[in-house]
Amino acid sequence: MKKLVDNEWLDIGLKVGIPIGVYFFVIKPILVSINLLPDKQEQVQNESDQQAQNQQQQLGVYYGNENHSYSATVLDGISVTLRTATDSWFGYDWDSIAEALAWLPGMTAADGRYFLGTFAKKNGYTLHRWYLDKFTDTTIITSFTWDNVKWEPGWGSSGGRAAYDYSPFYEKMGINESNARSFSWSEVVNKFVSYVYSLTGVTRQ
Repeated sequence: MKKLVDNEWLDIGLKVGIPIGVYFFVIKPILVSINLLPDKQEQVQNESDQQAQNQQQQLGVYYGNENHSYSATVLDGISVTLRTATDSWFGYDWDSIAEALAWLPGMTAADGRYFLGTFAKKNGYTLHRWYLDKFTDTTIITSFTWDNVKWEPGWGSSGGRAAYDYSPFYEKMGINESNARSFSWSEVVNKFVSYVYSLTGVTRQ
């Protein structure tokens, strides 16, 4: 009788243990490898991103008694433009990105704090996470040139792009006509993102 009972427990153990072993040692690694299941490192990163998003969202309150250069409406618009300009499957809207970035060096610390907060609220991720996803975790083949910063239609031209000049704001970031071609878009955007976090004293995450 005792041997029969032992065999029953062995049978139960095999029926339960084998499927569990197959899942952890065969199925789970396959799911992780094809990105259908996050690995532990990715889970930790996702939790960290969510925590950073929650923290920065708290900054998205516009206090009228603080020193501001821009209205809440303008700052909201910049945050949305940066997202929508990098959302298209057909390529980024580089003109819109260049224009939106030009607003950042004119921010006060109060502007910067609100901007980080409204960016996280409206987009569902932090400015830093946007930079990583759109400019480091992807392949950018478009070159950054001074034409992205300053454009003057040639003699006799009509229609097409209107003239614009963001050079004072880019020069504040150390980018000028002489060295523009030495920077990639990722490096350019990184300068502006770093500036906002440094201006506000908020941890970049």
